[in-house]
Amino acid sequence: MILNAQTLEAMMPDATQLESDEPEMESSLHYFQLLLLVSCLE
Repeated sequence: MILNAQTLEAMMPDATQLESDEPEMESSLHYFQLLLLVSCLE
């Protein structure tokens, strides 16, 4: 079975229906903190 982008997209769940307890990123500071964390982990 050959998978292309359209097939993979059809197989993915609808992300708009996912619930999360995570807070929204409220400022660019939150983004930079996350970026720093990911950079350190890499």
